[in-house]
Amino acid sequence: MEGQIMTTKTKLIELPFDQYQRYRDVQEIADLARDKKPLKVLDVGGHPGIIKEFLTKDDTTIVDILPCDTPNYIQTDGSNLPFEDDSFDFVCSLDALEHVPPGNREKFLSEMMRVSKNYVVLICPFHNENIKLAEEITYEFYNKTFSAPLTVLGEHLQHGLPELDETKKIFEEKGMKPSIIPSGYLFSWLPLQIAKIYVQSLPDSKQLNAMIDKFYNTNYYELDHKEPSYRKVFVASKKTKNILSKVEKRFAPS
Repeated sequence: MEGQIMTTKTKLIELPFDQYQRYRDVQEIADLARDKKPLKVLDVGGHPGIIKEFLTKDDTTIVDILPCDTPNYIQTDGSNLPFEDDSFDFVCSLDALEHVPPGNREKFLSEMMRVSKNYVVLICPFHNENIKLAEEITYEFYNKTFSAPLTVLGEHLQHGLPELDETKKIFEEKGMKPSIIPSGYLFSWLPLQIAKIYVQSLPDSKQLNAMIDKFYNTNYYELDHKEPSYRKVFVASKKTKNILSKVEKRFAPS
């Protein structure tokens, strides 16, 4: 379901649609946050470093528990970041919180806020019955198609998805009331996941899969920020409160 690091904008548009959406969301938010100078960015749980291909203007560090030889990559636990307070302008985490055991999630979020001097962006799916069922369908279809588990979604099902209200409360208790944006229209997300799994089962289908993603990313990204959504985008700031209205305007349904 996930792609590797790409090296050109042409290839970025061929990333798996589910991956492209969240990195493009961060790119759009960073473009609104950047004030005529590069941002110092931290991506928590960002293996293998795809974010660098989207934030080419910025100085980006990636941390993850997995090893990787990407420059400015540190193998470490997001719940215990090896940085001083206020070390980064912009701290983000994309589809990582749901892989963190529930007992560590508050610490994970608190660490993101601690090391950020201003912006915090959290992108991930949150629990509700429709999303849970959509993931279960995707997991079962993959398993039936390939006679193997889909590890990424297996971790979601094992840990359970984060709770939206609990996460919002953690932000608010830190004085960072977030703007929350829907991303990844669920009624497109599920059928496209099923279609792509089927295409993957066909011989010599790599190019076809990339073509499907390119078509979707080119034509549907702007239409995908509406409810019901597969994931939510939390945007919060310690200093620049007008970023919230800018983000809401940027992602308002067209």
